[in-house]
Amino acid sequence: MEGFPRKSVLNKLLTSYAESLDFQRLEKAHRLVEQAFEEGKQTLFEKETLIYLSYALARCGSPVPASILLRKLVGMEEYPPVAACSAILAHMSQSPPGAYLAAELIVEIGYLFQDNRVDPRKKSNAPLIAMKPNTLNLHHCFGWLSSFWDY
Repeated sequence: MEGFPRKSVLNKLLTSYAESLDFQRLEKAHRLVEQAFEEGKQTLFEKETLIYLSYALARCGSPVPASILLRKLVGMEEYPPVAACSAILAHMSQSPPGAYLAAELIVEIGYLFQDNRVDPRKKSNAPLIAMKPNTLNLHHCFGWLSSFWDY
C-alpha cells in the first residue's frame, strides 16, 4: 500500500482491529501507527482510537506496544483520561515486564507534575491534570511488581 488512507478510514480500520482482540491484527495496527509516526503523520489518528488500541494491546498481553502508544499520546500532548489510563495500566501490570513498564509510565507522568510545573488554574492544563495518576494506580502497579519479586 502506497501512502495512507483518509483519517476517517484509518481510524475505523484501527478500531475494528482493536475490537477483534486478535493478536495478529493488533500487531498490524501497531506497525501501521509506528509507520505513520515515523513518516510524521501522527495527525491522522484520533486520540480515542489510539487509547482504544493501547487498551486492546494491553488486554491481549502486549504491554510493550501498549506503553509505546501511551508514550506517543503523551508526546503529542493528547492526554488520556485517568480512567482509560488506569485500565490500560491495570492490564499491563499482569505480567512482570508489563508491571515494570506501568510503574515506569506512572513515574514519567508524575514527573510532569513535579515542582509545580503544571498550573492547575490554567484551562490549557485541564487535560493533563485529568490524567494525573492517583494513588490507586500507583499501589496497583507496585503491588503487581512486588508479587513478581523473587525473595
